[in-house]
Amino acid sequence: MNIIDLDSDNRFEPQLKEGTIKNVLVIEDNIDEFNIMQEMLTEAIESSFELIRADCLESGLEKLLAGSIDIVLLDLSLPDCQIQNTFSKLYEQTPDVPIIVMALPEEESLAVRATQLGAEDYIIKGKTDSLQLRHLIKYAVEQHEIQHELSNLALIDKVTGLYSRQAFLVLGQHYLKLANRANKGMIFFMLNIENLKSISDNYDYKEKENALVDTAKILKQSFRRSDIIARYAEDSFAIIALEAREDSDKILINRLHQNLNAHKLKSKKAYTLALNIGTTYYDPKSPCSIAELMARACKSL
Repeated sequence: MNIIDLDSDNRFEPQLKEGTIKNVLVIEDNIDEFNIMQEMLTEAIESSFELIRADCLESGLEKLLAGSIDIVLLDLSLPDCQIQNTFSKLYEQTPDVPIIVMALPEEESLAVRATQLGAEDYIIKGKTDSLQLRHLIKYAVEQHEIQHELSNLALIDKVTGLYSRQAFLVLGQHYLKLANRANKGMIFFMLNIENLKSISDNYDYKEKENALVDTAKILKQSFRRSDIIARYAEDSFAIIALEAREDSDKILINRLHQNLNAHKLKSKKAYTLALNIGTTYYDPKSPCSIAELMARACKSL
């Protein structure tokens, strides 16, 4: 690791394993806090990397705009910016670099706000160790790569407003990694509209779209906003219920049936929606691929 202090040009080189994170920028005006972060980063990043320090927002922005920074650790309390604006001013200039904000315990609400605005995560000073920092950095880099990959895809299905098949597959791979890391299970659903072909054959194309839109609404009512819901194919949908127990499938299926029945009672259409539902549980202790999960869920339809 090389340390480059933009304000003093001091540097040294501990030997670490080779890796993918090459340049880390820490924007921190307090030298004692920077030294603590330096030690934690040395333990957290299992690779040889260059650590660059800036002691104010202006010098940090200069380094970021010059390029080649892989991740930023940003102190919210800097001498040349009001604390409530620190993150947004940096993010507006360089949204393509993952940023983890650093805050004092009394500043946590501002750190949470920064994550809502685009920060990958936050650190509370004095309450984070090197192991936690390692996880935060790995997650931040992975999350940013996922976002970059998704930006090149057609994310949203135009008819239903749900995620597209491509977006679902990318997000699914990402959340499998997170489930394995956190040792938390997920429930995978495959669902199809049993009578969509009949609706298409007997009514106009607009009515087929209405059936898809109605199904999407039922799914949104039945699952949490944090769950991944996608239109997977012409008449089928795929859902990942995150951080769910194995026995949660019965609760979720019951909720689906309740919302489907409520829709039937309100609907004035000549046809009735009929849905087939298949599920399988993802156990991080027995990892498998998205393709295997889909096959298992489809088998239970």
